[in-house]
Amino acid sequence: MIDMKVSTANLKAVPVLRVPESAEEDNEEQLVDSVAERIHAAKKPVLLVDGEIRGLGVVPHIARLVETTKWPTWIAGFARGMIDETIDNVYGLYASKYGTDEEKAYFEGADLVLHFGPHLTNTNTFIFTTIPKAEATISFPRNGVNIGGKLHRDIPTRRFLDKLLAKLDFSRTVKIQSPPPKIKPATSALSKDLPDSGAIVQQDFFPLVSTMFKQGDMILTETGTAAYGGRLLSLPADCRFFTCVTWLSIGYMLPATLGAAVAYREVLQKSSKQNGETSATTAKTPAHSGRATLFIGDGSFQMTAQEVSTMVREKVPVTIILLNNNGYTIERAIHGRTQAYNDIAKWNHEYVLGLFGQTEEQRRRNYTRVDNWGQLKAAMDKVKVAEGGEDNGEVRLVEVFMDQEDCIGALRDLMDRQINQGPGAKGGATTS
Repeated sequence: MIDMKVSTANLKAVPVLRVPESAEEDNEEQLVDSVAERIHAAKKPVLLVDGEIRGLGVVPHIARLVETTKWPTWIAGFARGMIDETIDNVYGLYASKYGTDEEKAYFEGADLVLHFGPHLTNTNTFIFTTIPKAEATISFPRNGVNIGGKLHRDIPTRRFLDKLLAKLDFSRTVKIQSPPPKIKPATSALSKDLPDSGAIVQQDFFPLVSTMFKQGDMILTETGTAAYGGRLLSLPADCRFFTCVTWLSIGYMLPATLGAAVAYREVLQKSSKQNGETSATTAKTPAHSGRATLFIGDGSFQMTAQEVSTMVREKVPVTIILLNNNGYTIERAIHGRTQAYNDIAKWNHEYVLGLFGQTEEQRRRNYTRVDNWGQLKAAMDKVKVAEGGEDNGEVRLVEVFMDQEDCIGALRDLMDRQINQGPGAKGGATTS
């Protein structure tokens, strides 16, 4: 049997398997009319976009609503990269009390919230603080429509939105006259006078490093302070963004970066062949850099560091920004701030790339240590220059040193709670 030849005929065309849609409910048309009227009547509406929209196949529907209504739009962490955050009415990540007071006040004062593809985990909702009030919300989960807290089941989301978009009269939707100010974290960080010799802090680090991203980049943030800090990143158009929103498994994002980078390269190569270009040309076009940037902590890095060797071997264009904060900072915040089980062995990351296959010359060229703002700016310039050179396929490692208790947002709250409890406090909070 093992020598028997198997026909490859069925491999030439990939079969498309679709789940049969539910039959139309008796009141489905009435629900469409009801939602359309709510949209036409709204005086202070907002859009909230979450990550389930990709699986529901409604990303184009949401993009049309965002661009046509021009209503203030916020995005959950799971949906980043699916909607262009450079559009004027797109404010980026909604963070409730962890964001700006102006955005929080406007969002909570909305008379209509259209919530698409909700993914209501602790991590994705800033500890449930970003969930809109039910009475003002129409949400579109998988196979249903939730109006004011009442769920109407067995209605395919894409079918419902097809009907809704056909029904809407956009000349009747409100034109927002006084939207909240759009404050980009990167702009705020650039306006600060950060001394070259000053220590790196996450609150300013992530917005500042956003300035080196380009259209078409792929950005990944590992579980831990990298994911929480990554919420401050400003994203360019047409980027791919991957972060942790449900199961927080440290170490996962490094091999995931390898897989995503290889897949992205294959997509670009296939696209270039269809357009009659060379893969090398496509990889260097501004709209499709093909480069991945991974933010990962030193503790997570030790879980799966061996996959750097595959990155080197496969020549995938990855920049690893390693946050060295001396152990498991997220775990220190949650439980056991001063406990030894949150410490790790100290690695000499300067030699990691050489260990995993780069030549001595490559290792020296591709490793950068950052202890202060001046070195960070120089490192960012170095990466930008290198990306345009012949070594674009080389893995780079930028090691950024931070204080072991430096964190932001909900993690900052948890860390401060332990600090205020005094020596020996072990915490006890959880995230998921």
